[in-house]
Amino acid sequence: MSKASRSLPVMVLGDSLAARVALIEMGDLGYATQWVGDQNAQPAPSRETFPGQRLTALKGQVGSFQAQLDGPAGAQSVQTAALIVATGNERRPALPTDIGPGEHRILTISKLLERIETPRTSGQVMEHVHQRVLLVLDWETKTPRQTAYELLETSQRARERWRCEVYVFYLDLIVDAPGIEALTRDLREAGIVFCRYGAGPDCPTPTLSADMDGVSFAFEEGQVSGDLLAFPDEVAPRTDTAELAQALNIRVGEDGYLQDVNIRHYRLGISSRRGVFLAGRCHADQTDTAAHDDALQAVANVDALLGSGTIARNPVIARVDMEKCVRCLTCERSCPHAAILVEVADQDVLAAHVLELACEGCGTCISNCPVRAISFVDQPIPAWMA
Repeated sequence: MSKASRSLPVMVLGDSLAARVALIEMGDLGYATQWVGDQNAQPAPSRETFPGQRLTALKGQVGSFQAQLDGPAGAQSVQTAALIVATGNERRPALPTDIGPGEHRILTISKLLERIETPRTSGQVMEHVHQRVLLVLDWETKTPRQTAYELLETSQRARERWRCEVYVFYLDLIVDAPGIEALTRDLREAGIVFCRYGAGPDCPTPTLSADMDGVSFAFEEGQVSGDLLAFPDEVAPRTDTAELAQALNIRVGEDGYLQDVNIRHYRLGISSRRGVFLAGRCHADQTDTAAHDDALQAVANVDALLGSGTIARNPVIARVDMEKCVRCLTCERSCPHAAILVEVADQDVLAAHVLELACEGCGTCISNCPVRAISFVDQPIPAWMA
């Protein structure tokens, strides 16, 4: 496949790691990349850039989308062939409070890592070698894979750089993400101690305390004292996720993230709207490695759709009999793929109109049409729809 046949524009939304990977890979394949994201935060070079702009609507169908943008540069319409959504998630510190006068000894993982990596300019050599650092997973809520991996990596850095004792407390250690199981094994071999708390229904509730002399973690097996206590950040869907989903005409999952809701799509990152792909932490809890691989998969999905230079429609699509259509909007509202619109189209008639390249042939519009104005092309209505 020559790069010349891959000259279609592809838009990438977001400033995340996945957005950076997608921009680089799509550019290497020869696509005309378009970046939309926060001002002055462009993650990688792009053919066109729209800093500070946000997507307010996505009209049309794959191959000829019209992305409506708004922001400091004003409203504008940009044509694109496909979109990769890589807006990421949001994170915030999640530190326990009211545990004693030693709260200065309680850190987020990012602050602890910052201390570990800061070069020593004065003081004792190996001043932390006799200290003990306690790191806690699953405190109050289950720690997601993203920040659990960060905590484990930080425990490794503390052990390597400070030569101190390191304890990791957990309720349910997640090891099903890429690299976590191997990392956990390496940490144990390096002398890091893992302690499970709350393992049974009769176990007492663990408690934390901190004073000027140190910190402690008390659980069913006893009490462990230390010098520092660290917790991972909380991560959550971006506050604008629902607004973005509405603009893209896709749905939001029960957990608040962008989710694939179409049972016809088994590959991760393919949204319910053809030509719109999801990458990274906008739709899944992922480590950095998983987010990187997810972006590569999104790029592969885009290239599979556009790379030949011709976008083929699905073999089974719906079609509207305009003479029967009563313009009730039922089909437009029920279509899970944004593939049908009530508009003035063929023969200048106001009626429902199927976007053929967007139609997945799922039959939802056929089964919901109250006047039987929609049918599959060249196929009878199945008996279960009668």
